Amino acid sequence: MREVGVLAAREYRILCVEFGPQGKFLASSDAAGTITVWDTETCKPVVELAGHEEPVAACAFAHAALLAGSSDGAVYLWSLGEAPEKQRLGEHGKAVAALAVSPDGAFAASGDRDGGIRLWNLSKRSLERELCGHKGKITQLAYSPGGEFLASASRDGTLRLWRPERGEMTFAYHSPAGGIRSITFNPDGSRIVAGLDDLTLRFLDADDGQEIYPIQVPMSLPLRLCFLEKGRRLACALSAGLLFICERDQIWFRGGKEPQTVIPE
Repeated sequence: MREVGVLAAREYRILCVEFGPQGKFLASSDAAGTITVWDTETCKPVVELAGHEEPVAACAFAHAALLAGSSDGAVYLWSLGEAPEKQRLGEHGKAVAALAVSPDGAFAASGDRDGGIRLWNLSKRSLERELCGHKGKITQLAYSPGGEFLASASRDGTLRLWRPERGEMTFAYHSPAGGIRSITFNPDGSRIVAGLDDLTLRFLDADDGQEIYPIQVPMSLPLRLCFLEKGRRLACALSAGLLFICERDQIWFRGGKEPQTVIPE
């Protein structure tokens, strides 16, 4: 593992970082309410989207636009043309904490600090429905690779899988200890990985939510997860500022190597 560049971000705390399609661009949002879109090859800013009066805790690319979830309780849609424009997509009433866009870019999901989830039709710029059940802050949302399912993680200690077009919950996984910080699907959608407050990663069957395998996370909370190389590796960002990558036979820490358990098939 090697460093390929440093993004010279503003002095304010970064709250969210999201890659765009094909990884050419990256968006970061900060506690001052500014979103910066970066070119990942040059590590230079492409555009700064200012105008939010509250911190922007979540952002997500949607084709030629960018979604922003604000602490003012609203979801915004920014156009990314030569003259970016901000449009208020809709209200949550509570601070928006998580966003996800469907693989086809037609729909988006937003989650707030009180556990509410709202589904948006991006072409119509309208609210489709609300998903109810969580009792704590939504920490992350993730669509399945095919877009037919939406997973939601919460500080209430549950991971819920939904059929968003019907508004139906498929299952609820209950954490054995504390809240759930992060979630991701593997590339074929057959597994969900959840990062828990008890410093473990839990591999779940996406059909029924049954736990398949745990991996102990060293030192700190697993904040974000992402599969790499068609599912052969799993990257995890830790709250202590470390990054580790799970392979089939080991875990790599910032380029170092420590033997660990395998990722299950």
